[in-house]
Amino acid sequence: MEVLSTMAIKSPFSRKEIVEAYGTLVRMGGLSFKQGEELMQQITDIQAVTGKGNKGIQAMSLAVGKVLATGRLNGDAVNQLVKTAGIPVWEILASSTGKTVAERQKMMRANKLTADIVMPALQGYMKEFAGKAAEEARTYRDWE
Repeated sequence: MEVLSTMAIKSPFSRKEIVEAYGTLVRMGGLSFKQGEELMQQITDIQAVTGKGNKGIQAMSLAVGKVLATGRLNGDAVNQLVKTAGIPVWEILASSTGKTVAERQKMMRANKLTADIVMPALQGYMKEFAGKAAEEARTYRDWE
């Protein structure tokens, strides 16, 4: 829990928000504590930039947990990622794999858009936002 407390201090999110999102992610995704911490940091960083607040961090943790739990991307997870968390999942998947959005959507409908395709693409995208939660926290504190 110390890692999560530190994560909250270095982000615009509260400890409670981080712990709730982390719990969902680890429980649904079947992750170890360490795996959950690493993925939670990536989610915290990107959600600090989207401006979606607690709803975004909770939705993204739930959606990623669903992908990991089921082994595939489904429509519900897409809606959570795109609409609530502000993540352009179709564009991420298209650009990371060289396939079109329509091709990826067809794969999802056929239950062939698996976690081993989705997660590397999503994590590759999230790496672009590394450290952003800490930057946003500093900016927020400067306004106080």
